[in-house]
Amino acid sequence: MKHVVTAALPYVNNTPHLGNLVQVLSADVYARYKRLDDDVLFVCGTDEHGTTTELIAREKDVSPRELVDYYYKRHKHIYDWFNCSFDCFGRTSSQENIERTQALFQALDDNGYIDEQTTTQLYDQQADQFLPDRYVEGTCPECGYDDADGDQCEQCGALLEPTDLVNPKSTITDETPVERETTHLYIKLDELQDKVEDHFDDVNDAWSTNAVETTKAWFNDGLESRAITRDLDWGVPVPKDGFQDKVFYVWFDAPIGYISITEEHRDDWQSHWQGDDIHLTQFMGKDNIPFHSVMFPATLLGADDDWHVIDTLESNEYLNYEDKQFSKSNGVGVFGDDAMQTGIPADSWRYYVIRNRPAKSDTTFTWDDFQEKHNAELIGCIANLVNRVVGYAANEDLDDVETRTGVDYDDTVDDITGAYDNRRLKVALDHVLRLARNGNEYFQQAAPWEASVDEDEERRIVANTLTLIKDLSIVLHPVCPDTAQTIQDQIGYTEETALNAIHETFNASIDEAEPIFDKVDDDTLMALQDEHDEATETPGIELTVGTITDVTIHDDADNLYVETVDLGSETRQVVSGLRPYYDADELDGCNVVIVSNLEPAELRGVKSEGMLLAIDTDDEVSVITADNYEAGDTITYESITPAEDITFEDFKSLDLRFDDTLLINGEHHMQSELLGNLEGVSGPVR
Repeated sequence: MKHVVTAALPYVNNTPHLGNLVQVLSADVYARYKRLDDDVLFVCGTDEHGTTTELIAREKDVSPRELVDYYYKRHKHIYDWFNCSFDCFGRTSSQENIERTQALFQALDDNGYIDEQTTTQLYDQQADQFLPDRYVEGTCPECGYDDADGDQCEQCGALLEPTDLVNPKSTITDETPVERETTHLYIKLDELQDKVEDHFDDVNDAWSTNAVETTKAWFNDGLESRAITRDLDWGVPVPKDGFQDKVFYVWFDAPIGYISITEEHRDDWQSHWQGDDIHLTQFMGKDNIPFHSVMFPATLLGADDDWHVIDTLESNEYLNYEDKQFSKSNGVGVFGDDAMQTGIPADSWRYYVIRNRPAKSDTTFTWDDFQEKHNAELIGCIANLVNRVVGYAANEDLDDVETRTGVDYDDTVDDITGAYDNRRLKVALDHVLRLARNGNEYFQQAAPWEASVDEDEERRIVANTLTLIKDLSIVLHPVCPDTAQTIQDQIGYTEETALNAIHETFNASIDEAEPIFDKVDDDTLMALQDEHDEATETPGIELTVGTITDVTIHDDADNLYVETVDLGSETRQVVSGLRPYYDADELDGCNVVIVSNLEPAELRGVKSEGMLLAIDTDDEVSVITADNYEAGDTITYESITPAEDITFEDFKSLDLRFDDTLLINGEHHMQSELLGNLEGVSGPVR
């Protein structure tokens, strides 16, 4: 039996946060567990088409290809840091996915499951174009949420059409669109319902409750034909006469990406996607359920080419942040790069995400809870057992011990593996902790250090506990692979990490105990929390390109220049401390970046109406140039909403840093064209 495990392809419109990582890490834990005993293929990648990609690219004044290339690398870097063990990781913008999507569409069309329909859609007269789903925002007709997108409401999860929205607005021009007729291609879900529902009835016993309920609701309402094309430029081209100016709907081509990514990376890809000797398990958030339980199965069943359709669907609820919902667009939550920069190892984050996994109901990330789980469970329970036993064995010259299996913990191991098998990952960790506690209790009660314990009995106690520790490392491995390896290194276990190794004895080789984790103390926690909240809550800054047209020396300050800056629609006077670093003629005529929503201030009696940005390194101060922009251009960036005006004190609270890209409040942004004369320079922005 080949086990194929997938995580819903993360959408590359922003940096992933812990709420996004839940499903990827859950899939990784399950895949790692199944590899302990089975043949597993873990497939993931980035979802790169759709209206959101086109919208953000338009906002940033870059091409969709440039945008997805940037975020693909960023996503892959974060998943690598979190130790995700993908066998295949790819992209839906690949040529393989284009060809596979077109081939599946052609099969559906040949089998009579594609229909042409002329419908009324929203049209932006000012932009002179139809408005696909996310080009429209308005009020959700189901829950009244004011900022619902035209394909799905973020708040209640309802699937929508742009015409369903109340008071719709174009995201391009903010104008109220009009209705016009357009022709699109539809998949006949109504004619495929019997096939999809029969398959669902055969396999859904092991599905998550929310997946079962959501899918049944779709069936009970009766499936209807659904449009699979959009009036966009970015996407998989439609290979049908009369539709060459359209692309496929992102949720038609995205799930096909699982197949095409495997096809791109494995010569034996067909053996994982066609035939019966396969078990397909898919992990996702609850908002992705119908696309995986109805749309994707309908595509494969309608194509009718021995495609293997989903067996198990594991869908989680939402992970929230403190008292808010994680949000990429609003910059709320702990993002992947945030975790990387804390100095806390990836295993701690993996452990906490799985320990707090929203399997059946929403859960909440809090910094206090993160500290508690890290210190009390990872350190106080698991690491404590390893450190005290290894430390004792090393100090007592018991570094060469033939381990034994004299402690009965079969029930606990069975509970652990049973929970993993049923994808009850939180429950599995409960039992892993129970095993560690059993080990601590056994070692404490056996007390090999007591004078009444002879040398043979002492070695027997240590040997028993070392076997338990080895087995603990095996069942901990899916969640904390680096920690499991560290444990095995400390006890000298060099055999295969596999389920059939549980209870097997080995020749322990003990050197010395070393701490497995550093404690997250109160000061560290407070610093992390303050830093994160500050980055999330500080007022946004507005960055505008300006051309310096005049530079004079401040009459009352040796280190200050007074610059006249043309912002296109207006002229500003800016005071800067650049005189020690630049001659006046070096600045004259430069395109620079200024903070244009800073409240005016007087510096030594001269009014300053903005702040000019420069990089402060150990050796020099260098102005950020913007040669590829024109005066008046606004530099856009994510996750921060510019305030009307901010004070200089508020500005000083911002943590602005410059690496290979512009970094604002901890977020990298696609402003590589700002590098100018600063290629390779790194330091804080001033």
